[in-house]
Amino acid sequence: MAAAGTGTGKLGHLYSLIIFLWLTLLFVQLELSESESATEDDTDQLALLSFKGAIRSDPSGAMSSWNTSLALCHWTGVTCTQQQQKQRRVSGLILESMNLTGTISPSLANLTQLTTLRLADNMLTGEIPSVIGTLSSLSLLDLSSNYFSGRIPNSIGQLSNLEGLLLFNNRLSGGIPSSIGNLSRLYECRLDDNQLQGEIPSSIGNCQKLNILNFSSNLLSGSIPKDLFGLSSLSYYLDLSHNLLSGRVYEVGLLRSLGYLDISFNNLSDQIPIRSNS
Repeated sequence: MAAAGTGTGKLGHLYSLIIFLWLTLLFVQLELSESESATEDDTDQLALLSFKGAIRSDPSGAMSSWNTSLALCHWTGVTCTQQQQKQRRVSGLILESMNLTGTISPSLANLTQLTTLRLADNMLTGEIPSVIGTLSSLSLLDLSSNYFSGRIPNSIGQLSNLEGLLLFNNRLSGGIPSSIGNLSRLYECRLDDNQLQGEIPSSIGNCQKLNILNFSSNLLSGSIPKDLFGLSSLSYYLDLSHNLLSGRVYEVGLLRSLGYLDISFNNLSDQIPIRSNS
């Protein structure tokens, strides 16, 4: 009788193991099914294909995967996040150091869930399209080290979630738009090594989270706005060197926690040397 009881126990354990394995397999299949059923937005695909159409040269073949035979979330440089109703949307476009030539297609404005746009270190030309201001989810805009020309669009000020604005080392001209003061979340702003003219807008003082600011190597003139020296958040880096700035800068003492300061090679009446707390 004891032997029979032992055999029954082993058989029951085997049945339990089979049921467990079957449920595990069923769960995995359901997960795969849900993943495969997630759709991609047609508008995003069309926007990216239009962007590709504005690229004249792609010597590294970075965009060779950009075709309708492959899910766009698997395209080189494209990242996606899954939204409601199992729909995947493009959240990032990162094509850095690809030697791309061409322009930025205004179609990028249709990527309404885009949070990161990084096209740095290419050979892109033309103007920054004003429709870029409609990308309300954008937190990082990096178009540095290209050949963009023309003005910085005033619509930049509509990017209410922007934390990083990196447009340095281009051929941008005209003034710095006063709308930059609308960027309340801006942490890093680099417009250095361009051909920007006019005064630094006093509205920059509204960027209460700004920690890194570099406007060096431009043609900026006028006085440094007092509002800039009132930014207590500006504790890491401030470089306004190699411009045509004039006037007095005695308010600079308000930036007591600033780690690096360079306002040399200007026409300032109070010459303050480069300062670094490092």
